[in-house]
Amino acid sequence: MRTSFDIDNGQERLLPTSRVEKTPDVDETTRRATILVTSLFQFTSSLCVRLLYNLSSHQILLWGATLMSVLVPTYLYFRGKFSHYLEVVRNPEIRRLLMIYVVVDVIGAATAAYGFSRLPLSESVAIFFTNTTFSGINGAWILGERFTPLEILYSTISLCGVILVSRPPLLFGGGDQPTEEGQLSAGAHFFAAMIMMLCSFSFSLCYVIIRKMPRNIDTVTYLGYSNIGMALFSFIAGSIQNVFVPVTIGQAFKLIMNGLATFAFLRLLNNCFHLEKPSRVQIINLGMQLVYSAVVDLLFFGLIPPFISMIGIAMIVYSSYVILKGKS
Repeated sequence: MRTSFDIDNGQERLLPTSRVEKTPDVDETTRRATILVTSLFQFTSSLCVRLLYNLSSHQILLWGATLMSVLVPTYLYFRGKFSHYLEVVRNPEIRRLLMIYVVVDVIGAATAAYGFSRLPLSESVAIFFTNTTFSGINGAWILGERFTPLEILYSTISLCGVILVSRPPLLFGGGDQPTEEGQLSAGAHFFAAMIMMLCSFSFSLCYVIIRKMPRNIDTVTYLGYSNIGMALFSFIAGSIQNVFVPVTIGQAFKLIMNGLATFAFLRLLNNCFHLEKPSRVQIINLGMQLVYSAVVDLLFFGLIPPFISMIGIAMIVYSSYVILKGKS
């Protein structure tokens, strides 16, 4: 048992460190459809960022964060939970965790905007899902959860897969990785892959921090504050680097769609975790993201990952599947 802040009555109370919630009585088709729609919204967000490769990551992040900063309090207001938005900053314990969450989430979002806009979608999605590996490591380190020998083995395989996907020049030499912009050098490709690794690690920390938060707070609440931080960071960094440029109507549409899709994905993901086991949700989501990515890379960008990248992607996918399946 531990003491946590009860937002509903403004008092301290005991909450169990773990609990088993009854899965709502929803038919199998509805559960699967909800997960598939969630994965589609997540992919839509990734695709919008990919299509905005000619804008700076700071400009992409500023538009998305500003839109999310409006959507979150609006959503909480109409759901009758706006008090959550105000109360989380009044409790010292929650406020301390919230500050850490905001910093880590800003890093994750900034690196995601860079990585998804530079790498082929199938590669960036595969690297992103190494957060399964990092979640296990961070869970053992921060929460004291058990990190089994099986998880250690497949986490190692997953990280070896990242090496094959990122193809560091020191091991694989030079060469160019084609993109729709022209040519992305081996060094630039490796750098973008490492940025995606940092993105994956950052979001895995976010998942761990969320688990330390009181369970009776809508998790969308935290997104409101993190997106305010993202908007401030991207505005200051972009202004200093002078990277903001006028956007076309088409770019504005993609920027707005990115923000809306991100909000829909994150909100639906919470529903999925109530309808189905979280590990199963992640397994289905991972598979669908890679299917979407492979199809779009081939049909819209004419990209076929190098054979060595395909091996790395397969290692990451299979390792993530084994780890998540074990947790289910």
